[in-house]
Amino acid sequence: MEKIDLVYILGNGSRWNNNEIRYSLRSVESFFPAAGEVFVIGECPEWLQNVTHIAKPDLYSNKILNAMVKYMAAAEDRRISKDFVLMNDDFFFLKNTEEIPYYSRGTIAEMLNLHPSKNGYYFRSLWDTRKRLDAMGISDAIDFEVHAPMIFNKEKLKTVMGMVGPERAYALRSCYGNLMGLTPEKTTDFKAANTTEFLVQKIRTDSHFLSINDALVADEDFRDWIGTMYWRKSKYELDEGGLKIPPGRPISCRKYHARKEFRFGSKLIHKGDLLPKEVIDEIKSNPAMADCWKWD
Repeated sequence: MEKIDLVYILGNGSRWNNNEIRYSLRSVESFFPAAGEVFVIGECPEWLQNVTHIAKPDLYSNKILNAMVKYMAAAEDRRISKDFVLMNDDFFFLKNTEEIPYYSRGTIAEMLNLHPSKNGYYFRSLWDTRKRLDAMGISDAIDFEVHAPMIFNKEKLKTVMGMVGPERAYALRSCYGNLMGLTPEKTTDFKAANTTEFLVQKIRTDSHFLSINDALVADEDFRDWIGTMYWRKSKYELDEGGLKIPPGRPISCRKYHARKEFRFGSKLIHKGDLLPKEVIDEIKSNPAMADCWKWD
């Protein structure tokens, strides 16, 4: 794969002092040899170096509308390669990656049916995107909203944004994938929203990527893992940073609890019980017991 620039869309909502992008860039340097220049559009932490910052403040209360402004800024910037990799600060490369495929979880209709609350800005974005693509002659549109890096062509991106229009917070990955006729690989998502999902993602052998949500950065196991996985300071950092604890409950007050009643050996553990210290490591290391415990 030829060198290709990376574009990070960055807002101001980090719960972890922007350590997300710190470790994301460490993963890029470790596992993505095709990385060209790095551009950060939006906010920019003071400790970043060897990147090009394009300032774009968030003007809307809707995250997707803010992202669309930044997508257009990337498409119009002559310094960025004609094809670029769109990154989020919470995307991490897990192993050496030579190519970045296009991914799909299924159709947008399927994703709407699976959405737990049928509410919120993300659900509305998928709903509006499905209606817009259907009106443009694309029925049963494919969902491209997998949480992983995605390659865009700048001219094609501008064309897509002109076609769908700026009046709604559309799911632009899916607009781009469907209108450009891309053929994606079917996958389950790479997103880990909690400790259980993080453990599942860790044991996946087919995955080159991991994505996290804001809450996971408060998890002790996740911070231990990421600090070990990406321990080497990258060329993008002025300082060493560190695994700083986000605001919230002090680490010393948090304990391992049983999420449900289960039996471990001869011992019956009830929901809400503190887990005995002598069995915590065994329980945590057993994927079949991932839904039995929580750290709180």
